[in-house]
Amino acid sequence: ADFVRGFAAADICHARAGWHGRSFDAEFDAGAASGGGSVGSRTALRVCARKTTECWFMAIQPTERGKKLKRPRGYYLNDLSLLLVAADTGETVDFMLGGAKRDLSMSAVLDADREYLLIPISFKSSRGPFVLRVYAADAVCA
Repeated sequence: ADFVRGFAAADICHARAGWHGRSFDAEFDAGAASGGGSVGSRTALRVCARKTTECWFMAIQPTERGKKLKRPRGYYLNDLSLLLVAADTGETVDFMLGGAKRDLSMSAVLDADREYLLIPISFKSSRGPFVLRVYAADAVCA
């Protein structure tokens, strides 16, 4: 109970020895000339696994944790969500609604020899970079 009262959030690291990881630079597009309103990003990842494997996906926005006052003037975190769909059918495999947070993660079990699309979504984004991270028990192609 003391732990719960002392912290607003706790980050759990799902890193495991021997797993594979890779990061990809991505960027939100401001969308309309009005300065926002984009529903997607400029980047979507195609991901496939040679065998059934557990996989974690992360989206990380560039800001130092806990240093809200040191962000550049006018810099705001975009609302951030992740959508994983089967590339062949468009079927939603998983979806994580995140909000205006520094990072977001979700896990899924990827079927062997099936291609997926990982699509970052922001319902009202400003132009800005972020990183997509793929972390899997077995090698995946992305």
